[in-house]
Amino acid sequence: ERKPSEKHVITYTYYIIMGEILRSWLKQSAPMDPGLDAMLNLLVASRFVESDFEEMLSGFGITRRQYNVLRFLKGAYPGGHPRSEIASRVVEQSPDITRIIDRLSEQGLITRSKGKKDKRESLTIITQKGIEIVEKIAPLVTAFMKNIENTLTKEGCLTLSELCEKLYEEKIMNFQEQNK
Repeated sequence: ERKPSEKHVITYTYYIIMGEILRSWLKQSAPMDPGLDAMLNLLVASRFVESDFEEMLSGFGITRRQYNVLRFLKGAYPGGHPRSEIASRVVEQSPDITRIIDRLSEQGLITRSKGKKDKRESLTIITQKGIEIVEKIAPLVTAFMKNIENTLTKEGCLTLSELCEKLYEEKIMNFQEQNK
C-alpha cells in the first residue's frame, strides 16, 4: 500500500482548511490553487479594509484619498508641496489628484499659493482647519490600526507586510527608476 508523501498531505490539507471562509463568501465549493486563493483573499480583504476606512472618514466629510493628501501635507506644514509631488507620494496613486485637491480647497482644508522659485508652480498647503480634521481623525486611525493588529497579531502584521511588499517590490523599484 502506497502512502501519500508529506508534500501531498500538506497540499491536500491546505485545500481543505485554507480558503474556507473565502470559498464560503464566493459560494464556491471547489478548492482553489494557492495563488488564486491568495490573490482573491488580498482583493476581498482590501475591499473590506477600504470600505471600513471610508466609513470611518465619512463622518468628517472626506474620502480616504483626501485624508491621504491631508496627512501628507500635514507632515510638510508650514510648507507645502506642488501637485506633482503630492501625486507621486500618496499611498494610492490617483489620476484625479487635481480633483481631490480642488475638493479639499473648496472645503477650506488646503490653500494654494504660487511657488517661490517657479511662479508657474502652485504649492498646496494644509490649513488650520485641515490640521484640525487630521488631528481629530488620528485617534480613530490608531484604533483602526490596533483592531487590525489585534486581529492578526503584531507578528502576523509584520508577516503580512513582508509578503505584500514581495508582491509589489519590483513594480515600485521600476517606477522609481523610471521617475528619476
